[in-house]
Amino acid sequence: MCIYFSTPSFGQQTQNLPVINKSTLFKDIDSLSTKYKYFVVVVFTKYCIGTSQINDHIKEIDSITQNQTYYFLCYSTNSRGDRNVQGMLDYYKFNATVYLIDDQQYKTKWDNRKQGLFFRNDICDLCKHEDIGVPFYIVFDREKNTILHFYPSNSWSQVFAAIIK
Repeated sequence: MCIYFSTPSFGQQTQNLPVINKSTLFKDIDSLSTKYKYFVVVVFTKYCIGTSQINDHIKEIDSITQNQTYYFLCYSTNSRGDRNVQGMLDYYKFNATVYLIDDQQYKTKWDNRKQGLFFRNDICDLCKHEDIGVPFYIVFDREKNTILHFYPSNSWSQVFAAIIK
């Protein structure tokens, strides 16, 4: 059971979270590509135990890429009206901007994990034949090519470091 606090983290408020879909993601990558070399999309839900490790993974990725990475933390929920979204933001205190996956383009009735699956498959052709586990990481280069996609395991950081060298 998680305990939620009411203090806003990093200035993010549920009603101000940006909405993301494939089009906005790729436009953002284009506009940020002069400043960053890598773009990491993290698809997550608040119910997955791996969500608590996102900040640690951001630190590790930053150390591998020498802080040349921009993060899109893409939250899979059925609606902005989910009253627990603010509690999730406050609890995890993410070190990057959280985006809401577009619930109009990626519709699901009950299972918000499927929303993440639909979004992930839309932005990553290589991912379509993978099982969905959350959080799920997709690393893009400036040209929006998928460099790596993974569900964190024991060796993900070594693989990532080897790929970008």
